[in-house]
Amino acid sequence: MSPSTLDYGLDVVVPLVTPVLWLVLTEAARETAASAVRASAQAVRSRWQRLRGREPESEPEITLPLSAEQLDVVREAVLTQCAQAGLSTARATAIANAVFHQLSTPVDRDATSAEDRPVRQEDQEPESG
Repeated sequence: MSPSTLDYGLDVVVPLVTPVLWLVLTEAARETAASAVRASAQAVRSRWQRLRGREPESEPEITLPLSAEQLDVVREAVLTQCAQAGLSTARATAIANAVFHQLSTPVDRDATSAEDRPVRQEDQEPESG
């Protein structure tokens, strides 16, 4: 192999790679610092609430009901996606109606138990036979 074939070495590669490596390390440090600040703030908030005699509060889950127009848009989107997936019209309509019903029915999250939730096909045990 002649010297002209590989006419570069570490002295040429390092200046090319250094800016990229610097950006990666800077972003990693920034993300690490942000994560540490979030964790520290949560720990301080939790301790402060305990000192004041309160249980740490979890952030409330806010679910806004969909309007009738939004529900119709979702139903049409489900029908379109089912048709593109090759499902029959009857099956697509059944799925769209189920999604529509699920989104339009208010749910009391405290009262919902595992037995009340719908069972997905993936969760069912295969029938032996």
